[in-house]
Amino acid sequence: MRSALRRIAAMTVGLLLATTAAADGPQPRVVAVPDGATLYLDRAVQGTTVIRLAGIDVPGLGPAGDAEPLAAEARAALSEIAGDRHVQVATGRPGRDRYGRLVGQAYRADGLWLQGAMLTRGLARVRVWGDPPERIAEMLALESQARAHGRGLWSHPAYAVRTAETIHRHINSFQIVEGRVQRAAAVRGRVFLNYGADWRTDFTVAIAAADLSRFAEAGLDPLRLEGRRIRVRGWVRSWNGPLIDVTHPAAIEILEAPMTGPPSLLPLLQQQAPFAGDMDHAEKEGHGSGKIDRVERQRAGQEVPPEGVVEQHRAHPLEHVGGGQRP
Repeated sequence: MRSALRRIAAMTVGLLLATTAAADGPQPRVVAVPDGATLYLDRAVQGTTVIRLAGIDVPGLGPAGDAEPLAAEARAALSEIAGDRHVQVATGRPGRDRYGRLVGQAYRADGLWLQGAMLTRGLARVRVWGDPPERIAEMLALESQARAHGRGLWSHPAYAVRTAETIHRHINSFQIVEGRVQRAAAVRGRVFLNYGADWRTDFTVAIAAADLSRFAEAGLDPLRLEGRRIRVRGWVRSWNGPLIDVTHPAAIEILEAPMTGPPSLLPLLQQQAPFAGDMDHAEKEGHGSGKIDRVERQRAGQEVPPEGVVEQHRAHPLEHVGGGQRP
């Protein structure tokens, strides 16, 4: 898995679109640090003076008196590292977030990597959404070292790694969860990793059909995660129990031995995904669904009836999913 992440990081480096270094002027200077992941510059870069450090989640300051634990410490650390310094930003895809901020890896003029420094101090957590940022494998390693030494956020219970049994207390927040996958199944092209016996209430990880190609490229078949202990990260929302939508294999860390099993079903799932990319219309597992029956029988090498014969008798009606994820 680590080698796959390194390959992804290398490919991402090759796709870098731009840096702030300009041939006709000095690098921009940081004039303000509003929080532990944002920089204000003295001149515009690609049309904006606001930079969001890619791939990290930091405590939010929020309204006065409503800051998350260690938010002030995270801002102070980034201000110490980058305040009044000249910086360079390497941007990938997409270059902007929904707030119009330029998103990328940031470096001081002397080469210090800002994300690496924040992760080393334990004042940031790695966050993956869509395509991972450049140097994702290094970022996960730095986070792991800081967590092992109890630095920064990792010394505070607000940022503890959660379990499948306790994650329901942390809906609508970014979390890291460890646990054993009890069942991995495919429903209408999506993959669900269930951590308990009751899919209607227990913690689940969902992977949309549109994102399965990323798993294929990384050599990770999510259906083979059944029975494995993994660490997953993302925004927790409520849908038949707590659920995290995973868009890239970098958001999943395998905590046990390499996986073995039948040939990958990712091509099959992508071919049979009528709702590919639709994150708001799907079924959360449903053990009686014809889709699961077909996939499980194909995994076992059994004969499978034509598409639709089983589903017309057993398929559950689609449910509309409300809510969404913080980007």
